[in-house]
Amino acid sequence: MSQKNGAPPTANADDAAAQAAAEAITGCASRIFSSALASNGIVNEGSAGVFGQYRVELDSTAAIKRDASNLNLKTDFTITDVKPALARSQAEKTVEKFRGNRTGLLLSENWSAFYERIGAGGISCTVLPIAQVAADSGGKTSEVKFTPALPFFISPAEDAATYQAEIGSGRSFKKIIAEIVASGITEYEVGSTFEGSVEITPADAAAEGADYAVHVVTDFGGAEKTAAIGLLPDATYYFAGGNLSVIVVNTGNASTPTITYAKSAE
Repeated sequence: MSQKNGAPPTANADDAAAQAAAEAITGCASRIFSSALASNGIVNEGSAGVFGQYRVELDSTAAIKRDASNLNLKTDFTITDVKPALARSQAEKTVEKFRGNRTGLLLSENWSAFYERIGAGGISCTVLPIAQVAADSGGKTSEVKFTPALPFFISPAEDAATYQAEIGSGRSFKKIIAEIVASGITEYEVGSTFEGSVEITPADAAAEGADYAVHVVTDFGGAEKTAAIGLLPDATYYFAGGNLSVIVVNTGNASTPTITYAKSAE
């Protein structure tokens, strides 16, 4: 899997050519691959959760970067306070799986034709499909490929009317096969396969002052297994002004907090 570490493209002829090629292949406007949308950093104001009888406060960050081939989501957490203090080690272990990078290899196929082929006609550029994802944490990498491609992320480049037209009351993707092709950080052996699904439904945008919001649930045998192969099991994405403004992640573990990422104050 060719990796560029999710680095945003620079404004030069090579990048313009790559973006033009991506547009020609996917059938989606080059704004999806442009440098203006290539890097979107999000910083949380601070989340709090209860780990059993322990109260934990987190500072969390997320950075989403995209070039003409890859989509990268990097998350990290700093525990700022734990009560009682002796619970800090336990808290660190609990949030560790959500640290690191997730890099998706975008599908090199016309996206509208792809969605038509898998029975999801009407989607063109709002839902970004990936053929493979690499999860990197602690210097170890696991890679998973998907058949058919996995609806992985919602493009922030569209307007509310386009989201409503393409996603409507909801979209369901079933019988996606995930195969482990490298197993550095999961407990699953290379060659292991799992059948999964993705459910995308509209969410209440007003809850975060956004123009549009979607709730994405990815399930490959439960939240713990889904997270272990490098995917976010449950996330709500909020869009405002043509950009991603807030992400709310449900960690899938009853003892961990729901983590909210919001743009840092200008």
